[in-house]
Amino acid sequence: MTLNSSYIHLAAPPFPYFLECGRTVYLPGDQHPNRSRMGKFDLIIVEQGCLHIGEEHTEWAVGAGHTLLLLPDRYHYSVQPCEAETIFTWVHFHTVGEWTESAGEPVYADRETHFRQFLTHPLYHPYSPVRTATCPLRTERPGRAVAAAEP
Repeated sequence: MTLNSSYIHLAAPPFPYFLECGRTVYLPGDQHPNRSRMGKFDLIIVEQGCLHIGEEHTEWAVGAGHTLLLLPDRYHYSVQPCEAETIFTWVHFHTVGEWTESAGEPVYADRETHFRQFLTHPLYHPYSPVRTATCPLRTERPGRAVAAAEP
């Protein structure tokens, strides 16, 4: 099985958002279901045993203490049934920001394009005129006097 170190780069803001999570226990002979293009990231954290799983043309044996991130636009499948009791936590999340995969050097999103799309402050938003407002440092309320309590 292949040990392929690749990197997933998530541009932020906005940060990825949580969808759902759970904990799964597989007995010997159980296996992960095959899924195609789920539309969400699937982070798998193996606590015990070994999960044999593949994505497209890459296969892993994910052992206890290791993690695997499956991508939202790929086909993932079971490579073989579990040989021992296997316990793992899974977290589904997604992002509206740009994400990319690379095998080596970091990959960066175009900063200006990203900020124009996701920063909503009037100074950065391309379709909003910049407006300034004068805010008083202190405001006084007209009205009631508060009587001091008598000793």
